[in-house]
Amino acid sequence: MFLKYKGLFVLFCLFSCLFTIAGRTETGSTAGLAWRLYIPDGDTDTPRPLVVMLHGCTQSAADFANAVGLAALADEHDFLVLFPEQSNAANSLRCWNWFETVNQGRSGEAAAIAAATDGVRARYAVDETRVIVGGFSAGAAMAVNLAAAYADLYTGVMVHSGLEFKAAVSSTAAFSAMSSGGPNPTRQGDLAYQTMGARAQRMPVLVFHGGADYTVATVNGAQVSEQWLRTNDWVDNGEADGSVDTLVDVSRQDSEPGGRSYTSLLYRDGEGRDLVAQVIVDGMGHAWSGGASGAFTDPSGPSASAWLVAYFGLDGAISDTTPPVTLAEPSSGTYQNAVTVDLRVNERAVTYYTTDGTIPNTDSLIWDGPKTFVSDTVLAFFSVDTAGNREALQRADYTIERVPDTTPPTTFADPPGGTYSGSLAVVLRADEPADIYYSLDGSDPDAGRLRYAAPIIIDADTVLKFRAVDTAGNWEAVRTEVYVIQAVTALVLPALPQESGTVGRYAVDGVTVGMLLAGDPGMYNIERKRMIVSFDLIAVPVGSVLEAVSLQVCREALSGSVLELEIDVAATVFGGDGALRLADFGAAALASRIATIPIPAEDGDCVTVALPDLVTELIATGERLQFRFKAVTAVDFTRDEIKLSPAGATAPRLIIGVR
Repeated sequence: MFLKYKGLFVLFCLFSCLFTIAGRTETGSTAGLAWRLYIPDGDTDTPRPLVVMLHGCTQSAADFANAVGLAALADEHDFLVLFPEQSNAANSLRCWNWFETVNQGRSGEAAAIAAATDGVRARYAVDETRVIVGGFSAGAAMAVNLAAAYADLYTGVMVHSGLEFKAAVSSTAAFSAMSSGGPNPTRQGDLAYQTMGARAQRMPVLVFHGGADYTVATVNGAQVSEQWLRTNDWVDNGEADGSVDTLVDVSRQDSEPGGRSYTSLLYRDGEGRDLVAQVIVDGMGHAWSGGASGAFTDPSGPSASAWLVAYFGLDGAISDTTPPVTLAEPSSGTYQNAVTVDLRVNERAVTYYTTDGTIPNTDSLIWDGPKTFVSDTVLAFFSVDTAGNREALQRADYTIERVPDTTPPTTFADPPGGTYSGSLAVVLRADEPADIYYSLDGSDPDAGRLRYAAPIIIDADTVLKFRAVDTAGNWEAVRTEVYVIQAVTALVLPALPQESGTVGRYAVDGVTVGMLLAGDPGMYNIERKRMIVSFDLIAVPVGSVLEAVSLQVCREALSGSVLELEIDVAATVFGGDGALRLADFGAAALASRIATIPIPAEDGDCVTVALPDLVTELIATGERLQFRFKAVTAVDFTRDEIKLSPAGATAPRLIIGVR
C-alpha cells in the first residue's frame, strides 16, 4: 500500500533545515561494487524501509549522498539509505553503463547493485514492502533497469532526470535518446514486462525532470511515465487491455516558496491507488531538484527527496492491512484433454496450493508458474502478501473430458523442396507431439526407417520422404519434398586502393588515400574520421545468379576502445566520380547501418560479416560499390581509433556467391 494522494504537498523539514545527522555511515563492497550505507539510530530489530540511490556521471557515492540530503530525512522517518558507487575502471566518468544490454537484465552492474541490496537485507531488518530504488541521470536510467529485472526485490522506483527502459542499447544510441528521447514507450513498456517475467509485480514510479534539461531532454521524463503505465497495465491482469490507462487523474500547478514553479501529474490504477507521479520543474536544467548547493543540484526546486519519502510512504504513516486477491486463469470448468492454469495475484505475495483434495497451508507447495492438468483436478490455493495479510481459501475445479484422437498429424519441411545453392539444413515439424520417420533414397518411410531427431543436412539432389505417427497411433500419409542443389562459387573482389581511404569531418582532418582509419581523437567522443571502401564490380559475370554476399576486413591497429564499425552504402559512390573528398564524411547514403562489423580481437585478425539483400541487388545492377565505415567508440577522453589493413592479402574483400 502506498500513500494516498494528498496533493503530496505535505510539509517536510528538509535537509536544508540543518538537521543534525544522528546516525552512522557504513562502507564496504559487494561483488566488486563499493557502497555507502546510512543507518539511523534506533531499533535495529524492527524492519525499516530501504532506499537504494544511484548517483549520476562524475559523482561519487559521497557526493550524491551530500547532494540529496536523504540522511536527515532517514533520521526523521527511520529508513536505511544505500549509495552504491560506480568505479572509474567500469566507466572513466563514473557513469552507470545503463545502455549496455548486459546491464539491462539480471547480470552485470544490475546484478552487483542487487547483490549489495541483498547484503543490506541480510545484515539488517528491512521492511520488504518498502525497498525503493532510485537515482539521478545515468543512475536513474540504471534504476529503471533494476526495477524491471529485479521486480522481486524492489517495490518502487524513482527516476530523476532519467530515461525509459532500454531507451538505448549502445553508447551511440544513448546520446541520441538523451538528446531527443528513446523508442516508443509503449513498446518499451512491453519489453520491461517481458524482462520482469514470472517476477512481474506492480511497480509504483516517481518521475522528476527539469523543464529546461538539455542534457537529458525533458521528453524522456514523459516517456518514463508512459512506459511504466504500459508495464503496469500488463502486470495488472496479464493483458495490455487498458486496465491501467495513460489518463492523468490529478494535475496541479504549484511553486516552491521563493523558488521554482512546477507541475505535478498523478496517475492511479483501477483501484484508485497512486501508480505514477510525474513532476516537471519549470526552468530547471540537469540537476537534482531541491538538492544542496553544488554540481548537478538546484536548491530552488521542490525537494525531490521529500517527495520520495511522501510518495513511497517512507514516513511510516501507511500500513498494509488488505489481503491479496488471487485469480485462477482460466477459471473452473470442463476442458478437453488438458488445460494449462496459472494463478495471478494483484500484489507481491506467495501463493500456496494443493491439487490432491487437501486444504493448503504455509507448508504446502508454492506456486511457481503455469501447471497443465490432464485429469480431473481440484486446485485449492491462497496467498500471503509481504505484510503478512492472508487471503481466504480459494478453489477452482477442472473437469477433463478425454476425447479419442483419430486425426493423424501433419508434418512440414522447412525449407520446402526447391532449387537451392550449397548445402542446407531441413527441419521437420509436426503439428502435434509425434515421432517423424524419413528416407533419403526414395522409399516410403515407416517405423523401421530413420527417425527424425535433428535437422537433415542436404548437400546434393535429394528426394526426401517423411511421415509422422502421433501418440494415439495415427499415421499420416507419406509426404515428399524434392531438393535440387546447385553449386556455388565464391567470387572475391579486393578493395580499390585508389578509391579507398580516410575522410575527415573537418578540413584539418584531411583526406588520406590508401589508409583506412576511423574513430575519435579523444575528448567528448566526437567522431572525426571515417573510412571509405570502394569495389569495382566489372568482374561479376553478366547474367549470373548472385547468392549471399559478405565482407571481410582485417585489423591493423587499435587505440583505445572501439566497440564496432557501422556500415553505410552508396548507390554507386558517395562522390560524383569515386575520388575521395571531405564531403564523403557526411554525404547522404542510400542506406545507413546496413550491417555492423565486430572488432577483431588482435592486430592481424580478420572478421567476415554477411551483408543484406540490398547489397546483392546493387552488385547485380551496378559497376561500382562503395561503403562508409563509422566507428562506435566508448564515451571517454582517450583516443579511440581503429585502423584496417588497406592493401595486399589483408585488404577489405567482397565475397560474392555466384552460380
